[in-house]
Amino acid sequence: MVVTIDLVIPGAPVAKGRPRFSRRSGRTFTPARTAQAEETLAGRAMALLAGVEGLPLQGPLRLEATFTSVQPASWSKKKRAEMPAPTSRPDVDNLLKLATDALNGVVWVDDAQLVTIICRKVYGPSPSTRLIVTKEHAS
Repeated sequence: MVVTIDLVIPGAPVAKGRPRFSRRSGRTFTPARTAQAEETLAGRAMALLAGVEGLPLQGPLRLEATFTSVQPASWSKKKRAEMPAPTSRPDVDNLLKLATDALNGVVWVDDAQLVTIICRKVYGPSPSTRLIVTKEHAS
């Protein structure tokens, strides 16, 4: 049996920020923007998955992540045609890191369970994060 969860979370994708260091105590902390984005993503995922049994998933998982942003309105038609996919910041790996960390304990127990990942950044009509998680069970 194959279990698949397809989440589409509206809103602009946010990249995970680098940890910061306190000069006084020498401790590390997560930037406020990153912490807020992780809470928002986790909260929206929980709302979308309310009533779904068997969560968080356990065992090896496959993730297909698509981060959609909107081309700037100020771009000319020519530039829009020349830039079919976003090649600027944020980096796709930082977008993925925030999403996988935010969904620990929500969709999966720990993101270490992800054994296959397909990830892409695209332009689309509205900003969103789409995550398709697949777990295969022995039948």
